[in-house]
Amino acid sequence: MSPRSAPSVSLTPGDLAAARAELPKLPVCAIVPAYNRASTLPRCLASIWSQRPALPAEVIVVDDGSIDHSAEVASGHGATVLRHPQNLGFAALARNTGLRATSCEWIAFLDSDDEWLPDHLSHLWDLRGDHALVGSSSLRCGTHPDQDRFHGPVTRRPIVLHSPDRLISSLNLFTASGCMVRRDVALQLGGFQPMWGVEDFDLWVRVLEHHTAICSPRVTVIYHRHDDNLSSDGHRMLRGQREVADSWMRRTGGSRVARQRCEGVTRWDAMRLELSLGHRRAALKDGLAILTNLQRTVGVAILLRDRFLDRRASARLGRDGGPSVAVLACNADERQAVIDRLDGRTVRDLSEQPTTRALIGLMRRPAGLVVVGSRVHAPLLGALGVRSMTVRRLLECGPGSCVSPSGEGGL
Repeated sequence: MSPRSAPSVSLTPGDLAAARAELPKLPVCAIVPAYNRASTLPRCLASIWSQRPALPAEVIVVDDGSIDHSAEVASGHGATVLRHPQNLGFAALARNTGLRATSCEWIAFLDSDDEWLPDHLSHLWDLRGDHALVGSSSLRCGTHPDQDRFHGPVTRRPIVLHSPDRLISSLNLFTASGCMVRRDVALQLGGFQPMWGVEDFDLWVRVLEHHTAICSPRVTVIYHRHDDNLSSDGHRMLRGQREVADSWMRRTGGSRVARQRCEGVTRWDAMRLELSLGHRRAALKDGLAILTNLQRTVGVAILLRDRFLDRRASARLGRDGGPSVAVLACNADERQAVIDRLDGRTVRDLSEQPTTRALIGLMRRPAGLVVVGSRVHAPLLGALGVRSMTVRRLLECGPGSCVSPSGEGGL
């Protein structure tokens, strides 16, 4: 059964006109860079128009010289379209075009192959305070839910950043499609620079040199991973991350501890990449470079802890931002009743496994909610920190009400 994603893409011109007329507007411009994305723009733009309780005041799609029908698709889905006569090759330059074209106080970015969950803008708006940069977490989705990965702070509450140190030492907490930035600050800093794959990371670092930011653990963005993602070229990404850290050091003097931890993180990822390519000598060189420097080693230790927590957070999440669901110790009729009630969610079925094996599996990959056939299992799951609910209780709930998207602290 395919997982539920964000909103339906079947919006008619009448639907769009009604939404724009009836719903309040936030002083936010949604900017979507696009290059040959006619196939994904309907889903992307539908997620913008599905924001509740308020819409962005403006939606701009910057068509970076597409040779397909991206511009026509964007216009047909209610966006203002700005076109580059030829492909400039960097999403950064397309975002800058949108930055200069709007007068909205805030800019929210969304890549043309990603989507917002319906509470995205309202959540960022409520968090903004006096910060110049506001971000939420994302679920990075692969071809199967088991490959999904949480990206963001694994904390109970939003974290406030007063400097770039944390971004530099552990790399980017933010996902570009999950960020909202003050337009005047972004323009004052010169906007995005054309740095392959790390232009957003670079701008967030420059923002944090002068202002504060806040990042929420709530997932409000679905990031779709595929072969066309810029981040698929590992070596270039790692070089870009080091360049951002080095530029920060040259501008500000920075923290040598943060820079060394960044070096440890990038060398760890480079080592894993080299091993996957069969380049053992290059991998050994990176490994020795980590071990011979204390702060590089500390950076890797923090990275491994964070990735362990990320995997656990990923397992707890469904693709609609709500909890993932597992079924334990239910008979065939109960399992089918659970699946029917959840209406489209992916359900992890543990019922045919021995209870001990199922519990060990939940220790490694905890579900956000486990539906049980017997109350006997509830204390065992509670000891593992896993929320449980009986089949009867689930069926008594209104559709979706027992597994609604979680807020802060829901991980």
